[in-house]
Amino acid sequence: MTDITIITIKILLLLLPGYLTLSIKEVLSERKSRTESEKLFIILLFDSIVISLFIGIAAIFPKLEPFVIYFREKDINVAGMTAVNAIIIFSLAILIGLILALFNNYGWGYAICRKFRLTYKTGKTSVWNDVFYEIRGYWVIVHCEDGSRIFGWTKYYSLDPEEKYLYISDAKYLGLTRNDDIPIKGPGILITPEAKIKYVEFLGEK
Repeated sequence: MTDITIITIKILLLLLPGYLTLSIKEVLSERKSRTESEKLFIILLFDSIVISLFIGIAAIFPKLEPFVIYFREKDINVAGMTAVNAIIIFSLAILIGLILALFNNYGWGYAICRKFRLTYKTGKTSVWNDVFYEIRGYWVIVHCEDGSRIFGWTKYYSLDPEEKYLYISDAKYLGLTRNDDIPIKGPGILITPEAKIKYVEFLGEK
């Protein structure tokens, strides 16, 4: 194994806590498209936050053995890294990822910023996600481009607004009158982008 390969592995290991934080956040919350350079910047940022928190904890509990990252010519090394330190660092990475996912899912960070009029954004990537996330507990009528109307309960929706998938349970096709309605046998219907949804009506609560 060459020196360059060894150094690359060491760098990747140093970035692992930040990568773990980002991965947990994106698995549990809405994933946003980013370039590779943006991902690297975010990983470095999360890595810095995790290490800074660890340093703060180490200052409170002096019994924790400190570790030092030092750079030599053509090499990187970590001295004093113990199993306890590693467990704390990765636990912090996981905890931060969970907290960030929670803030993203419920929009708490953006809610605070909107309160102080710092932004009007909600944190979601589209109005499609805003609506289906915020307006829950209602029956809907989905109007398709071919004129068909589907009544039911929105159980699942796609996060990507470019691919409008809706799963409607307790569904039926609506006719001109109630007698013309056609109940859908089974648990529900998956509406795919081919149906070309025109708009969705939100009705009374379930």
